[in-house]
Amino acid sequence: MDNETKMNTEKIRELFEKEKEKEKSGVLDVGSFIDENLSPSDAEKLKSAMKNPKLIKSILSSPQAQKFFEKFSDKGKNS
Repeated sequence: MDNETKMNTEKIRELFEKEKEKEKSGVLDVGSFIDENLSPSDAEKLKSAMKNPKLIKSILSSPQAQKFFEKFSDKGKNS
């Protein structure tokens, strides 16, 4: 990922908390959530990537993504 699309840990945690709140209320619309919480440029990049299943599979299976999931999952909060 280039520097323009990197997010700091605090921002990622903030987005996860917002997502959890919206999900609990039953009002989570992914497209709106992306538009409300990312810059227009980052939102467009993410939406474009989401339309490519092969790219998503490749990204999610990468070692970096696995570390990310572990760090931000409930399991990662215990460490």
